[in-house]
Amino acid sequence: MERNLRNVKSVGFALVCLSVTLAQASVKLGTNASAPFQYGVDSSGNSYVLANLTLNQGLSGLVITKLNSTGNAVYTARLGTNPTAGPYSFTLDNSGNTYTVVQMQSLSGVTGLYVVKVNASGTTVYSVRLGTNPTTTPFFTNVDSSGNLTLIANYTPLTGSAGLFATRLSAFGSTTYSLRLGSSPAGSPFGAAMDSTGNCTVVSNMTNTSGVAGLYACKVSPTGKATYTTKLGTSPGIAPFGNILDSSGNLFNVSSLTSNSGTTGLFLNRVSATGTLSFAKQVGTNATAYPFGGTVDASGNTFLLNSYTPLSGSSGLWATKFDSSGNTKYATRLGSNAGASPFASTVDSALNNYVVSNMTNTSGLAGLYVTKLASSGTVAYSSRIGTSASAGPFDAHLDSSGNVYTLSNMLSNGNSGLWAYKLGATGNTVYNTRLGYNAASAPYFDVYDTNNNLYAVVSMTSLTGASGLYTLKMSNTGSTVFTTRLGLNPSAAPFSDYIDGYGNNFVMANMSGVNAPTGLYVARVNSSGTIVYNLRIGTSPISSLTKYILDASGNALVTSSMTPVGGSPGLYVTKVDSTGKVIF
Repeated sequence: MERNLRNVKSVGFALVCLSVTLAQASVKLGTNASAPFQYGVDSSGNSYVLANLTLNQGLSGLVITKLNSTGNAVYTARLGTNPTAGPYSFTLDNSGNTYTVVQMQSLSGVTGLYVVKVNASGTTVYSVRLGTNPTTTPFFTNVDSSGNLTLIANYTPLTGSAGLFATRLSAFGSTTYSLRLGSSPAGSPFGAAMDSTGNCTVVSNMTNTSGVAGLYACKVSPTGKATYTTKLGTSPGIAPFGNILDSSGNLFNVSSLTSNSGTTGLFLNRVSATGTLSFAKQVGTNATAYPFGGTVDASGNTFLLNSYTPLSGSSGLWATKFDSSGNTKYATRLGSNAGASPFASTVDSALNNYVVSNMTNTSGLAGLYVTKLASSGTVAYSSRIGTSASAGPFDAHLDSSGNVYTLSNMLSNGNSGLWAYKLGATGNTVYNTRLGYNAASAPYFDVYDTNNNLYAVVSMTSLTGASGLYTLKMSNTGSTVFTTRLGLNPSAAPFSDYIDGYGNNFVMANMSGVNAPTGLYVARVNSSGTIVYNLRIGTSPISSLTKYILDASGNALVTSSMTPVGGSPGLYVTKVDSTGKVIF
């Protein structure tokens, strides 16, 4: 079935008439889709798709298409041609404006890095060419509630030298500022963040404007003033690396580098809101990239977890707490040979630190451990829950009562499989339940609801011996509420999953149905485990060109480069309501 929709007003950069083909009710946007590709849905149920494709009437290029809640075309804006796959960004604001940052050739034939804003009706508000030759990284964009767009990117401006620039455009496209921070930035380590007042903080390995190379922390004010450029050190490693910006504008940075004083090791750096390097605390040496975790509390205490060799003591996985002045409050060695995954850590409101890690404990016994550190650094418990834990599936969750929940593929109680554990506040086992075995690391998703019930979607073999993609629910007491098989032989991607506030599980997966053909399926399983619908919408989806969104009404929206059931290959948008009815 086909329908032709014609939009007769000028939208975007050119007058475009969208011819929409519906096959099995899906809306065909075009063919030969490739990156850049993004998809968004607004609060009114309108869909926005950014894609490089050939439209149904034959024009090719980078296109934004807006469909209303019933699948009718509101506009199609053709932005340009020959876009690069990266870097790019696509942002949808609450008013239905879209902001695209991309390297492409304009319709007039000029290549460059463009920022394009299109309003809710499809009119181009502005198209600003900033320069040329952007690198894939570093790259960061932010759009605030007033429509100001901030970009951190390495490119060659229209006038001047190439470098790392902080640029802000107003809601109407005028340049508020364009500040060159430095040159020759490495792709990593890199971090950027915006605070609530519009200051932008950047941490990058680069050469500053005076020609001195190093790892720098830079802060740019809302008007484009360089509040500070503070050198943290030189020769930083890619990892471990982390940045936290507190509510007062203090920056906490963890890096493996050579400090300004010439010492090499793992450092905790604190930069004040005005740019003073308050302290550069050497934690140790030989830091591994992973496991790695950290947080900062409201008092400015920093908690760090990493495998390293301390300045005194044995190498291993260390939990360390520093006060706001950089003084060590405690340093507790949890074990050794810690793997990158599985690993998780968190801090509760009483400043107790919880760590889940695959390691060898201080007594020499290997396994997956759940460890609780009191706020003083004393080990409250360290419970070994299994061995031979794989990187995935894995998750850890802490409730408000200090109970720890883990889901891990491991050997426990003499049996291999996917195990769900709950430990009480003292480290006692509340439950340990084997859900299945041969669990794959992907596709996989899990979440705990407000009552600490576990919902998961995982490819595994059930305890009865049937393999497939399962959705399951476990109560907070450890009883299995349901285990429902959706299909067979799922691909790792594309895959997506949502749990709503009522315990409904919405899944998109490329798999074989149970006694049904292979294809891209969307499914809903209710809170009791009943399949409300399990629909095959197409075949041969390209995972990198497939997006799935669940709106507030429980409608599932899929944009995918696929072959729909009964149709021809192309980029399609499909909407299925909460009952399984195909809207378009």
